[in-house]
Amino acid sequence: MSIRSERRWAQLARELEFTRLPELRRQAEGWRNGLTGLPALLAVLVLLKGRDNLGDLADSARATTTGLL
Repeated sequence: MSIRSERRWAQLARELEFTRLPELRRQAEGWRNGLTGLPALLAVLVLLKGRDNLGDLADSARATTTGLL
């Protein structure tokens, strides 16, 4: 490799350090939104299509369910 080529690669490496951070932040935001949305979706599904009768549950589970509702 020539000196000019090595300088160019070094410059590209330095630029990569500053251009990579916004991309990583976008990816992290996507993961955060996805991981937040998944439990919300599951909660909605459980509430819409859940157990019709809580009387069949054990006493502790019934009390916990009632408290959460």
